[in-house]
Amino acid sequence: MNTNNKKLIFLAILIALNVAISKILLIPTPGGFITVMDGLVFTAASLFGKKEGAIVGGLSGFLLDIVSGYPQWMLFSLVIHGTQGYLSASTKSRTLNYLLATSLMVIGYGLANMFFYGPGGFLPSLLPNLLQNISGIIIATALVPILSRVLKVNKQ
Repeated sequence: MNTNNKKLIFLAILIALNVAISKILLIPTPGGFITVMDGLVFTAASLFGKKEGAIVGGLSGFLLDIVSGYPQWMLFSLVIHGTQGYLSASTKSRTLNYLLATSLMVIGYGLANMFFYGPGGFLPSLLPNLLQNISGIIIATALVPILSRVLKVNKQ
C-alpha cells in the first residue's frame, strides 16, 4: 500500500477515534461543551504537518458537533478547529505553534459565542476553552513521542 493511502487511512482513523473519545468524555457547559479533542488535533499536526492537522481538526470538530447535538456550531468548529490544526504545525517551534493555535481557538470561540449570545458571551468562554487547549497540549506532548516511534512518521 502506498504511503499516501496509509496516511489517509491513519487520518481517517484519527478523526473517528477523536470524535468517539471526545463524545464519551464530553463535559456539557452552558454555552456548549468541553472536550479532549484538541489533544489529537495537536498530535496529528505534530506528526504529519499543518495540512493534516487542519483536516483532523476541522472534520473532528464538525462531526463532534453533529453527533453531540450542537449542529449550530459545526461550521464554526470546522473553521476554528481546522485553523487550529493548521497553526499547530505552522512554524518550527512546537511551543509557538501551540500558543498560536490555542490563541486562535480561544478567541475564535469567544467571537462565535458573541454571535450566539451577544457581547456577554465572549468572556465566559475563555477559561473553559483555555483549559481544553492546555489539556490538549498535555495529551499531545504524551502521545507524539510514542506515536512517532510506533508509526515511524516522517512529516513532509
